[in-house]
Amino acid sequence: MAGVTPFTSGNTPLQNAPYFSRIANTNLIDDSTNVNYPMLAFKPGYALQASELNEIQDTFYIQKTLSDNLLQNWWKTGTNLSLTGTATSALYGPGWEGAIPLSPSNFVFNDLSVLFYFTGVVSRQWFLVTDPNTKFKFWCVFDTSTLSTIQFFRQSIPSISYLGLKIQSSFVNCSSDESQPGYIFNDNSSGSYIQNTCGASRFKIQLSQFVSQTSLTSDFLPIMKIRKNADLESQGLYLVQYMNNYLIHKSAI
Repeated sequence: MAGVTPFTSGNTPLQNAPYFSRIANTNLIDDSTNVNYPMLAFKPGYALQASELNEIQDTFYIQKTLSDNLLQNWWKTGTNLSLTGTATSALYGPGWEGAIPLSPSNFVFNDLSVLFYFTGVVSRQWFLVTDPNTKFKFWCVFDTSTLSTIQFFRQSIPSISYLGLKIQSSFVNCSSDESQPGYIFNDNSSGSYIQNTCGASRFKIQLSQFVSQTSLTSDFLPIMKIRKNADLESQGLYLVQYMNNYLIHKSAI
């Protein structure tokens, strides 16, 4: 299957024989089995696999490529004056603690007479997410096409709302059971998985829900905010902005 943009081929340099990096199967491929394993966790007493070392290299360059693309996609937008006419507030770089889409154009707010519709224009897309416990940032894929469009009745929108993702993290251990996700962590030097040859575990990021909240909590990764009469700047207005103040939508109440 194809990979998630910009890795549309779904390939990595070290994916094929005799190197067998598994990163394409666990982080890159555009299907429902994507599990977002940004780190390997080696345990004393377990054999080190050559494919795991290759996986580390592939992971590093995937993360680096996405970060470079993020800077290009966000900085070239300037201050969004084409939409606002004037800078509505200070614009900061795409580095907030939350979930940052690879491109600011990946989401759209549709303004109707009764409802606001918040939609993702790219179904499976990369987010730079902040792990709440460590503050490490990882690139992870989330499938926005599986979710209903978030809707707001215009008149009942609170003065400030945040849209974002719920996050959980865990470790997935190697398994001899083919039905378990950790089965693919068995040694694959022969081109297939050899049972009971476990190596490293994986650190897993789970982006489980797409929700709106009126406050920021520790398990919530904000993407954007909606302000309505929340301050002097938003008096008489609906302002929809990413967390760095990049404006997506502006309309009168």
